[in-house]
Amino acid sequence: MTVQHEIKCNRNAGIRTVRHDYVMKKVLAKIDHHRHPRPVDKAHGNLPSSDKLEKPDIEFQYKNATFVLDVTFAVEANICNAFKGKILKYGGTYGDNRVIPLVLRYNGTVYEKSMNMLTTFLPEITDSFLSKHCCLAVARANEEAKLHYTSLITNALHDETIAIKHGQKRDRHATGRRALRAPPGLEGVGARQEGEAQGNSGSDGLGTTADN
Repeated sequence: MTVQHEIKCNRNAGIRTVRHDYVMKKVLAKIDHHRHPRPVDKAHGNLPSSDKLEKPDIEFQYKNATFVLDVTFAVEANICNAFKGKILKYGGTYGDNRVIPLVLRYNGTVYEKSMNMLTTFLPEITDSFLSKHCCLAVARANEEAKLHYTSLITNALHDETIAIKHGQKRDRHATGRRALRAPPGLEGVGARQEGEAQGNSGSDGLGTTADN
């Protein structure tokens, strides 16, 4: 996995988690306490799957029946499938009519079918409330993503700098070793040149011996 790919995957995962958790916590706090709302974790979920993702976000009571709510964000082209997918996932355990898929658009609006169910079973969760916190969630997630992205870039550049320094150090050592060792075929060149220089030191340059 390249650094760029890792950064993108981590950034996208971070955006989804921050955005989802922000809205879920706000909704949980807003539900009337007489409905006994509680978050669903892996240890207390009613689904047989051991996968922590295979669970709704919130359980609450409505007329002595257990309902569940699950938050998700979706693009317009996939918003209907996102709604149906939540019912298919949890309907077998809780009953189709007791699953509230809270499907949100990225512009802060709520899917109409989700809003209709909220109006019936959780009227305290209003459209304006969700729109406000949906927009805040998107903004917060983007800010978190920028910080995470900057951190990953900083770490990647730090690692790259260290690698470059190590490479430069190896190159210097290799250059030093080559300087101490004559290239193949030229082992005697230095000695011959030194001997010729000594032999010519007593010559006048014309092949005759200089006067003492």
